Amino acid sequence: MRLARWAANQALTPTPGDILPYLKHVFTTVGMAKVAGSAFEGIELGFLPARTQVNLNGDRRLYAAKQEVLCLAHLGYVPPARDPIPVLGAPARAVLEHMAFVMEAGHYASPFDRSLANRLAYVITGGDLDGPTTVDDDYLLRLEREHFLPLIDEPKTKDRILHMLKTKKPLRN
Repeated sequence: MRLARWAANQALTPTPGDILPYLKHVFTTVGMAKVAGSAFEGIELGFLPARTQVNLNGDRRLYAAKQEVLCLAHLGYVPPARDPIPVLGAPARAVLEHMAFVMEAGHYASPFDRSLANRLAYVITGGDLDGPTTVDDDYLLRLEREHFLPLIDEPKTKDRILHMLKTKKPLRN
């Protein structure tokens, strides 16, 4: 959901032609299990909001975070209303699924990778929508739950998690 919002926010306009390149970037980033080596790279990849405050001093990080929270509370902080997220629907999903097919055909991805990529494409393009529209956070979060929670019981998912914890590298099974 957050990366779909990030892709839409990066585009100059809410038209599909402007959003699709950023959506492809998100799709490739997640599909290839890219990781950020730093908070700054995490911002660049869209994993963290652009306004993220980065504190490089590990000894002061917790203190700085606490002070920021106290300041926000003192000012009466209220979370901002969330704008709807533009999603591109089935036409964009077809483009992303084709990218996954090409990756598998070129032996850059396994059949399980392609299956995961197709689930990702389904979620970030808004599911079964016929074309571009806007949706709210809850809609995309529901799609995420429906398509990713069942993966917890998949043996290949468990193998990937264990491999990542042991080696810090993705497993292509």
